[in-house]
Amino acid sequence: MDRFRVAAVMAVAVLVAAAGCAKQAKVTIPSHGRGLLGDEGLLGDIPLTQMPEGAFVEPEDYPDPVAREIFRDVHFDYDKYDIRASERPILEGIAVYLREHPQLIIKVEGHCDERGSNEYNLALGERRALSIRSYLSNLGVSAEKIYTISYGEERPLCTESNEGCWSRNRRGHFLLGAPR
Repeated sequence: MDRFRVAAVMAVAVLVAAAGCAKQAKVTIPSHGRGLLGDEGLLGDIPLTQMPEGAFVEPEDYPDPVAREIFRDVHFDYDKYDIRASERPILEGIAVYLREHPQLIIKVEGHCDERGSNEYNLALGERRALSIRSYLSNLGVSAEKIYTISYGEERPLCTESNEGCWSRNRRGHFLLGAPR
């Protein structure tokens, strides 16, 4: 019985050590089928596609000046990935613009504040990006034109350790591109 307990403790220790390894940005590139968060129902049956090659640019570098005003960051509450009511008008404006410009594709970056492990923040950033993708899709934007990536806590806008700074880092950020 003692050998079993020792083996079980060692197995748990190995799993914990392996889970603690830092990861880089998590790119969502699944094949067509159920969404990544299937049981949670976030994406339902929206097919996801591989990110295209080519450059994505910041909204302020996009040639259309209207895009600079429309594509603003969407912010999230602490430890949440649901779209705030106050952020919905931003996404509604983005949806209108994307429907009027069907050649445009976007990349949604999911970001978090510094609290939480790297692995947890990458997963939360992914859920935030996918939540935005799902919301835009429900507003009539083709899901095939929306790509997602999670940076977790790796690309903060603000580096101070206070709530004002953390709230700026909990965001979905948009990059614009056109298919080649």
